[in-house]
Amino acid sequence: MTITQSTIWNELQASLEGILDDSLSDYRKKLDFPKWMEEKSMDSAYIDYQELGGPGYAAEVPETTAIPTGEIAEGYSKRFIARKFGRLLQISEEARDDCKYSEALELGRRNIRGLMKTADLDSAFILIRALDPAYLGADGVVLASAAHPLAQGGGVYSNILPAGIAPSVAAVAAARTMATRQLGHDGTLEGYNLEKVLFPVEQWEAWQVINGSSFDPIPGNFSAINIVKEMKLELVPIKHWINTATDYTFMTDADGEPVFLWRKKASTATWGEQGIQIMKHSVSARWDCGARDPRAFIYVHP
Repeated sequence: MTITQSTIWNELQASLEGILDDSLSDYRKKLDFPKWMEEKSMDSAYIDYQELGGPGYAAEVPETTAIPTGEIAEGYSKRFIARKFGRLLQISEEARDDCKYSEALELGRRNIRGLMKTADLDSAFILIRALDPAYLGADGVVLASAAHPLAQGGGVYSNILPAGIAPSVAAVAAARTMATRQLGHDGTLEGYNLEKVLFPVEQWEAWQVINGSSFDPIPGNFSAINIVKEMKLELVPIKHWINTATDYTFMTDADGEPVFLWRKKASTATWGEQGIQIMKHSVSARWDCGARDPRAFIYVHP
């Protein structure tokens, strides 16, 4: 976009009282993805993650009998490739000289804010596409599936509740049971704990009540202790999760939590083209983000 006097006409008027705009500072505090994704750096254009499973349970060995040999099996490979994002703003010399309010032309901070919003939206696509067959994970199925293949021993495991349940104490109990009985990469019972619940902002009030009440919020059962409060689940409303108002997902303590990988954090550049007296401001960054292990999620689709 090129900013000229015609695009900032109001900022040149003597009667203008002030500028109404979004905050251009500390925008990172408003971001969602750092609350549920591990941020790391990439040291090359791509990074691979390899699933390994095994050796599973040990065998009972009778006296004088050889100990059976176990094995380590390779599962899926997940590659993250750095993608570039950027934006350019440019402003004429006249607009820069005549603008009444200098804060209206803080192009560098405007660019960075727009880039960080993009990072937040890009991370939210992991949740938006969790059930979309057009976006399969590295193991060949969607993120929220009852048919994730096991790396060892054959068979599958599930990370989606079989019966959709609206936000409730019962939903937390069902998800906790599924997480506790989740199979590990070797196909044996591993078990994980629930740590967070991610949800569209429309569910904020419901989860505040479920997570914060001292007594069970279920009608007719108000004298019972609310077991969810003792779990101390972290509530993470996701602004950009806009394709549903009813789905949500729990996050477990599985090692392969979703990751946001920075190849190059936001960098800015400013330069001018003297022939046409235009000043240019650009910002760019490189990153990739995504899920590593579906076991990090217990998805609910009511």
